[in-house]
Amino acid sequence: MSMKRLLILGFCLLVAVPGFAIDRVAPGFDTWITRGDGSTYYDFSAHPIPAGFFCKDSEPFTGRIAFEGVPIKGADGADTLVERIDEAVFDSSGLASTRIQVRGLSLVGTEPISTSCGQFTVRATLSGGVQPLTNMVIRKLEENSGTFESRLALEIKLSFQRVGSALSDPSLTMEDKILFNVPTVAPWVALPQNEGVARFAVVDLNGDGKLDTRLSGSAVYFAGSTLGDQRIRTTSHCATYVDTTCTEWHVVEPCECCNLPPGVHCP
Repeated sequence: MSMKRLLILGFCLLVAVPGFAIDRVAPGFDTWITRGDGSTYYDFSAHPIPAGFFCKDSEPFTGRIAFEGVPIKGADGADTLVERIDEAVFDSSGLASTRIQVRGLSLVGTEPISTSCGQFTVRATLSGGVQPLTNMVIRKLEENSGTFESRLALEIKLSFQRVGSALSDPSLTMEDKILFNVPTVAPWVALPQNEGVARFAVVDLNGDGKLDTRLSGSAVYFAGSTLGDQRIRTTSHCATYVDTTCTEWHVVEPCECCNLPPGVHCP
């Protein structure tokens, strides 16, 4: 057989062989979108915004603010970014783990809130400084799919601006530490054909308009995704329960093709 025929045969065999089963999840970042359907909210009934916050005579605010995502500049449409820091190697039972850190958050209230001092818009971002580290446990159920479990922690800043005012008021900001104590369990899928391809982004994480933070990693692992299912897959995080009611709820769906090079596979 000629060398040309051998090369053609070899190429055909490579194409015909299905993707290999992954034995680890490389470091990278996961991209998420927050819909504005009211499912993501912050309820102040248990922990009101104090009297006098919006103006001298404002009463405590005990209402609920619904949020939606605003794309982070450079994140290809995503409003929430979570970085997987370590290489997660599956053990004999199919478990792997990595530290995770929320790197980007960009949410706005779906509508202004009303107070005795007027109406205000609200924006939620990460506060300054280094965000807390938590863990993601990845469970392998099939060759290249399974579930993951995570408990996110983040420090946020809520910024309020009076409707009709072109200037922001630094005094109308408040910070909060949020720990999602209830673990979130969601699916994941791996696309081995993307081995060697990088998911890459240079983003503006502090809202100053400058693309100054670089995120990169493997394009094999997709958190929140499944194959062969056209349903929109949402992942829910609840931080605080009062009795049986969640008062801090963040519902996201994967931005599966965000920050992938042209022509690269996504679920």
